[in-house]
Amino acid sequence: MADIDEVIHDAEQSALRKASAEIAQLRADLDEARPPVQVVRYLRALFMPAGDTPRFEALADAFYRDTGIMAPGKSVPMDWAQRWTDSERRQAWRDWHEKREAEALAWIDAVEKGNER
Repeated sequence: MADIDEVIHDAEQSALRKASAEIAQLRADLDEARPPVQVVRYLRALFMPAGDTPRFEALADAFYRDTGIMAPGKSVPMDWAQRWTDSERRQAWRDWHEKREAEALAWIDAVEKGNER
């Protein structure tokens, strides 16, 4: 009987290892398909149903979270004015938008490719 028990045990262990590997692969696939939080914040701000002011505020908040820089058009504390010039803030804002847009489009492309499988 011990031989049958060992065979069953080995088969069960093999099935558990296979299932664990499949679960790990599914988790990896899910992580790959999940957009970075910065992209989610950017897209959420872009597609807010409210008017321009709430949209700008959401974008400005996402920009600040990502960069630590206040968005152009936002009032900054006196001691911050010497950290970045208005020109540097505008350039950082443009660069941030370009980067987030490229990331969002790359994520959308990946989702579309994943759906073609």
